[in-house]
Amino acid sequence: MNEKIVELIDETGAPARFRHMMTLEYMGNHYLILAPGEDGGEQEEVVVMAIHSDENGDEYYEPVSDENTAHKVFLEFLSILDMDEENENA
Repeated sequence: MNEKIVELIDETGAPARFRHMMTLEYMGNHYLILAPGEDGGEQEEVVVMAIHSDENGDEYYEPVSDENTAHKVFLEFLSILDMDEENENA
């Protein structure tokens, strides 16, 4: 997987770096799947961010606070990874 480093600014103004794992659409909404940090080591967690647009059309990202939605988006992410892996092995 071709991962890119994304730097986001939190609500306190502090920068945080993430590995961009995937952008996906689920139920008509767009989401980012990010992994904390920059190393490509064993992943233990991901962050699900909803992609929104402001009144000027500029994108901004917001953590998905609803655990049920975050879990469903995460399962979609895993499903896409599985399909990609199956296609590579075919």
